Amino acid sequence: MNEPYVFAFDIGATKTAVAIMDFEGRFPERPIVIEPTPQDYQEAMGRFRIILEGVYSSYDIKFIAGGAPAMNGSSGEFIQNPSNLPLWGGKSLKGSLESIVRDIIRKTHGRYPLIITKSDSYMTAAGASMAKLAQAQDPSSFFPLLSIIQGTGTSAEESEHTGNGFEISTSSNGRNLAAGHSQFSGTAPRKSDIYCGHCQRPNCAETWLGGKHMKERYGAEPKYATSKMKEEIADNLAKFLAITKWPYEPRTVLLLGGIPNRWEEYTELVTRYFPHHQRNGGQAPKIEQSALRNNAALIGAWAEVKRFLEGVWPKFDLRGYIENQAVLYKN
Repeated sequence: MNEPYVFAFDIGATKTAVAIMDFEGRFPERPIVIEPTPQDYQEAMGRFRIILEGVYSSYDIKFIAGGAPAMNGSSGEFIQNPSNLPLWGGKSLKGSLESIVRDIIRKTHGRYPLIITKSDSYMTAAGASMAKLAQAQDPSSFFPLLSIIQGTGTSAEESEHTGNGFEISTSSNGRNLAAGHSQFSGTAPRKSDIYCGHCQRPNCAETWLGGKHMKERYGAEPKYATSKMKEEIADNLAKFLAITKWPYEPRTVLLLGGIPNRWEEYTELVTRYFPHHQRNGGQAPKIEQSALRNNAALIGAWAEVKRFLEGVWPKFDLRGYIENQAVLYKN
């Protein structure tokens, strides 16, 4: 096949998804889901090697792009103490992928691809922002846009409308926002100290909102959550949204990740509780789920390749995606 393809990936602490995408953002095949994500880094890279070897035999892979949690800026390395993948600390994901690809190319005589790695939350926010741009005529009606990714951990990214589509905010050190590791106090059966494994101080927002800590904090894992537990967590997320100082006051909040995807009533609950915590009495943001749901990070990885090549975010035909490929894999 002569058409260039993107190998997109989305590494999460709970599961990993990989997909082949053409240059129009379509999936010629169903994405592959690895569940759970191996805690052993070498085992995970072994799985990537097997998948990539199969892909290179069928597609002209010119680009590899994706995101993973606890990435150190855009260097392709993990921070030293990632809380949800502790054995991955200090490893170079980009370096590992480059090594795997070199070995495959020696056998196939293929072309060496461009490899782009960023945080999973960045890629998710990119995909979710593009989907919103494809949905609405007037970007000023929903930007600034805040993406909350709530799965095993909790992260947040905010995007603002620009002439080239949008830009995703970074903190003063050039890295993604670390809102999930800010100090927080919520409502739960257990309010005593819980350490996330990353922060030096206990009780960051992730220990109140992340799936990893829900059994310890609320008494049950996410898939066994009671109605009361869902309401408590929705209330805590609403408070987190209301009291956190974001770079821009968001007009729209998108909920993404395993928690909002699993709990159908969750968005409505967060919307209901938000006014209880709103401090300035201004216009409450619209809170909704992303149309891309599980696939936002894969779309974001594809988009990052297009932006690298063309200098702007690509246009995305959300209508075709929703009609033909809205559910590519399930929780």
